[in-house]
Amino acid sequence: PPPPPPPPPPPFFFHADPGIRDAQESRGLGDVYKRQTPQSYAKSLEGIVNKLRPSGAKLVFAVTTPPCIGPEKKVQFMVSDEQAEEFNRFALAVMKKHGVVINDLYSAIGQGRAKYQLGENDVHYNNAGLDLLAAQVYKIIKREFKK
Repeated sequence: PPPPPPPPPPPFFFHADPGIRDAQESRGLGDVYKRQTPQSYAKSLEGIVNKLRPSGAKLVFAVTTPPCIGPEKKVQFMVSDEQAEEFNRFALAVMKKHGVVINDLYSAIGQGRAKYQLGENDVHYNNAGLDLLAAQVYKIIKREFKK
């Protein structure tokens, strides 16, 4: 029989926002903030980077977007800006350590989250918010492809 075809080339580009939920199954964002620490989040991200690095792909980490303004509707848990920023600080330290490109979606939404989120108890985005995030992702990917 003929030899099997060669494996596909490694991905050139990997852009991800694993979110705060990346390490464990959860029943909503607030659930994870209750069960996961910034340290465990960083450890999980470290593992993800270590698994992806050997692929040769260009890695881009999208910083997690801001939390809901009010309690998240599924679990009725309030995630403070300070909590979200602490998780992001730990994530950024991991990414900087490995030279991973950062796409700061948190700052892209910034103080406009009331305008862009589906509601004050919903971390997901309306069409204007999705357009804003898509434009930010496009900008970073376009910049990185030129390198």
